[in-house]
Amino acid sequence: MSHSNGKFAIAYVFLVALPITGLVGILRSGRSLKAPNSVDGVWNIQAATTKAPLSSCVSALGHDPDTPVTISQSGKNFTITAGKARGTGVIDGTALQASLSPAKVPAANCGSDGSVALTATLEAKASPRALSGILSVAGCPSCESVEFHALKQASIQKKGGQ
Repeated sequence: MSHSNGKFAIAYVFLVALPITGLVGILRSGRSLKAPNSVDGVWNIQAATTKAPLSSCVSALGHDPDTPVTISQSGKNFTITAGKARGTGVIDGTALQASLSPAKVPAANCGSDGSVALTATLEAKASPRALSGILSVAGCPSCESVEFHALKQASIQKKGGQ
């Protein structure tokens, strides 16, 4: 083998064979990866019971039931906007956990900062998608939890597929 053929063989191994081997390894290791369920979009949320008014701590969120809730998702993390209240959360399978900061100053008996915990389950196979869960005030054992149901609004398709 001549000197130039040896250089060509070494260059071929480094520039072609190693990258292809690496790519095959990456594809095999990623074969078992699964994307998280999508909760991104606009949701119509309603309290499950209307027997009693919302506790002052939950109503401090400032959410109007007629105003949709917006969720923006990136991977398994999401941000949620409910009226003037904002929060962040995580989705694991079909379970959602989030913490919302109140829009108004909560009552003094509403826990340390009056943040509201959202715990929900996604009904991914439902059409439209649905959430069922509980809103509870963190650090406030005297505050009643509120059950809720939410339906995802259909996304509006723009003409031209864009």
